[in-house]
Amino acid sequence: MSNTDKYISPEISQRSFDAYRDFIQPLSDDHPQQQGFIDEAEFTFAISSQAVVSTEVNTARGQLLIPQLAPVTCYEWLNTDFYQKKFNHDMAAGRLIHFANLPDLIPGPEVNSGLMDVAGDNGVIVYDYPSTLPDYPARLEGMLSNMGIGIVERTLLGTQTYFAGQVELRYGEDPSKPHVDLASAFDARVESGLVPESDYRDGTTLVRGIADPELAEALYEMYEDAYGVLNDHPCKQGLSPEEFKEILLHDFKSGKLIYTNGGNIETLCLVENNLKKLSWVNWRYYKARYPEKFDNGQIVWFPGIATDPSKQGEDNSQNMINLMAELAEEGNNAFLGVFDFCDVNTGFLDRVFEDWINRAPQTSIELSPIADQQYHAIRVAKK
Repeated sequence: MSNTDKYISPEISQRSFDAYRDFIQPLSDDHPQQQGFIDEAEFTFAISSQAVVSTEVNTARGQLLIPQLAPVTCYEWLNTDFYQKKFNHDMAAGRLIHFANLPDLIPGPEVNSGLMDVAGDNGVIVYDYPSTLPDYPARLEGMLSNMGIGIVERTLLGTQTYFAGQVELRYGEDPSKPHVDLASAFDARVESGLVPESDYRDGTTLVRGIADPELAEALYEMYEDAYGVLNDHPCKQGLSPEEFKEILLHDFKSGKLIYTNGGNIETLCLVENNLKKLSWVNWRYYKARYPEKFDNGQIVWFPGIATDPSKQGEDNSQNMINLMAELAEEGNNAFLGVFDFCDVNTGFLDRVFEDWINRAPQTSIELSPIADQQYHAIRVAKK
């Protein structure tokens, strides 16, 4: 523990995290994106930091600490580089802070004091909220106004939009047959001798894992390049290096579609039907709305396509989608496709994915937005 940390007992930390999830639940109930701190480890790190200001709540069960003011660096999914570039002087001067205005929680005196300090420095408060709570900005600004804090400037920093679409099999599902996920359907092809067992044959194939760490590293560099243009955004895009390499090297349950040309992998698509593995996805949302599909593993996240920019990425991607369509038909698997895109791609990439899936002879889909997350900044001053 560094000299900038504060000691929080495990009992207080556990109680506080449980209460925090209760406070933040109204933000999460009707939204596909995970809200607030991702897990208990991230939460515990935050309340132990001297840079984080919490509201203290005394209950019959004991003291609770609910973090409300925190540097953006405390949130794994917030893109620190974006904020540093856009608010360079404010970040350097320590006058930019993320505020979580949680429903049913009255900010404590330390949090109010922290907000007043930011206003006194003509600083910036950044926040994000789900589209299911459209009155969030008005409630926040009303609270600040009652404290004597005025808004100097408002900026919409970006949005993250979530889509869903039911993949329909053109010849329908057979109710007498079980559903088989995409990776297992491909395994059956291999076992029956329909395709070679070689992982890296030319063309499109599906693998369970990448055994070579150096190849995994090279594929991450390709993935990072593909997502680099998207990361000029307040919310990080794509998987972290650790998540990506864990999926490639160690997670043999998820499928990886690859397009190989001359022995070189040109395009990679990750296929995941266990939403619990995706840290930013609120899997409870999907379980509540699509319980049968969720329990059957028929909700599939798969827009994680990365391609070598010097190759024919669009053609490669269509080939991958065609293989997925074949496997969906073979597996009697009319799954629900789910995606999320930042505003750079919304209205474009969703249509591209829809077109790819509809071009395949076996499948059709109509994608619709289901919700978005908005990211804002307000420059504040004392009235």
